[in-house]
Amino acid sequence: MKNNESIVCLGHDENALLFNSSGIRGIVVKDRSKLLDEINLLIKNDIKIILISDNFKKEVEEVRNELNGVYPIFLLLPLDGISKDGVEQIRKDVERATGINLF
Repeated sequence: MKNNESIVCLGHDENALLFNSSGIRGIVVKDRSKLLDEINLLIKNDIKIILISDNFKKEVEEVRNELNGVYPIFLLLPLDGISKDGVEQIRKDVERATGINLF
């Protein structure tokens, strides 16, 4: 199966690699100092949607504050199975990305 070239998953552990089986490239970023470099590289490569571990919430907020465009869309996911913000955070992410409250 060919990976979708517009969606990438960034995770803090090997759980991000599970996305490879669904055609979404999974990347493990254990070092927080390298996360912003990885995000900037994905943006440069025109990645439209970044699924990202909610452990990186602070870093994602920093990047969102710097960007003014619609893309990339960041969706925070509880990749370690423990939801910190749950459905409410996903609702906010979708609303921010689309401009529409779907829930």
